[in-house]
Amino acid sequence: MGIDSYLISSSVIAVMAQRLVRKICQHCAETVPLTEKEADLLKISQESFPEIKRGKGCERCANTGYRGRLGLYELLILSDEIRHIIGSGGDANQIRAQAVKEGLKILRQDALEKLYQGITTPEEIVRVTRAV
Repeated sequence: MGIDSYLISSSVIAVMAQRLVRKICQHCAETVPLTEKEADLLKISQESFPEIKRGKGCERCANTGYRGRLGLYELLILSDEIRHIIGSGGDANQIRAQAVKEGLKILRQDALEKLYQGITTPEEIVRVTRAV
């Protein structure tokens, strides 16, 4: 954006990313096995998610299987080390690696929690998050 890195590192406290996913309709939700293809797309093992929920479609969701939306969030709090990386001209990959090392929960992790809770589907996760 053309802003000097020292200005960013000295004035930004945190950065938040948000994506919206469609929620599974709870009126027509059914439990189904996670397919091998879905597991491969999400880069997870089928053993970690043997079953997921999916809406089969009903009048309440206009036969889409989805009703409503839910936010996925990623909050990056700028630590002293991240400020140093920014100030010394580090790239996004260096910042992300340090943030993950410090405990950053990325969007994909938040999305997988929602999948485990039966709130959204693999298709929605792939649609709104980048591959890890």
